[in-house]
Amino acid sequence: MMLSSGSIGQAYFNLAGRWWASEPRQNWPDDAELQLELKDVWMEPYGDRRQELVCIGQNVDKEQLVSALTHSLLTESEMSDWQTGRMTYNNPFLNPEGENDAISEIQ
Repeated sequence: MMLSSGSIGQAYFNLAGRWWASEPRQNWPDDAELQLELKDVWMEPYGDRRQELVCIGQNVDKEQLVSALTHSLLTESEMSDWQTGRMTYNNPFLNPEGENDAISEIQ
């Protein structure tokens, strides 16, 4: 999924490819280059699932931005709580019926 924002504060989500970890192995291509790339990024138990954030802007205080983003990460304890189901939160991307509005709008 990709989040894009416009110059006037607009934001929207788009699909941005697939995670091979979610595909049965028999559906993977035989591409040797892809196999090497997956080996480099693969991390159990998540496989190639990861988030990447790219910030593009002018006159951005990099240290302040990195600090704010780092501060927003889960602590080891919070991550453990999430992994064991002890942490719950309201997902802002799901509507009351449990459907993903962001994905529904672009399909």
